Amino acid sequence: MNGITGDKADETGNGQVGAKQGSGKNVDVYCYSAGARAKGEFQVIDYNSGEASTSPAILDPAALAVYQEVGVVLEAITEAGYVWIRVAGICDALVDGTEDVAKGDYLESLAAISVVKDHSTVRSVNSVAVAMEAQTVAGSATLAEVEVLPRRSIVAGS
Repeated sequence: MNGITGDKADETGNGQVGAKQGSGKNVDVYCYSAGARAKGEFQVIDYNSGEASTSPAILDPAALAVYQEVGVVLEAITEAGYVWIRVAGICDALVDGTEDVAKGDYLESLAAISVVKDHSTVRSVNSVAVAMEAQTVAGSATLAEVEVLPRRSIVAGS
């Protein structure tokens, strides 16, 4: 078993958009991108494209994208195509250091911005990752190691 799910997927995920692979705490999803993406960008995963060949697709974060799965682009692509997205676990992501980020800080994604920024030392519903190292380069999106928090749901009180 190679850790990949989905019909007709090979070890690179070719031939099966939506394939998942995992190793330890890391979980990746093979997604379609309509354009170029930089390594480390945070993206929202859209399972509602309506096309089997392009679902799931990745989209720039949007305001109030409640209950959306987010992930990090693992390798840059220069044109439309398919790419692995880390939806849980450790990877390098683009982190904005304008507000100093300390190791252990929770990070959030903002609308129309594919980098994450410091959010808080306490996890909230906006937290998408935890900084595994400091990032203090102001006004710059720098690759830094983060742990992407897995998708979560709110449990109803009754």
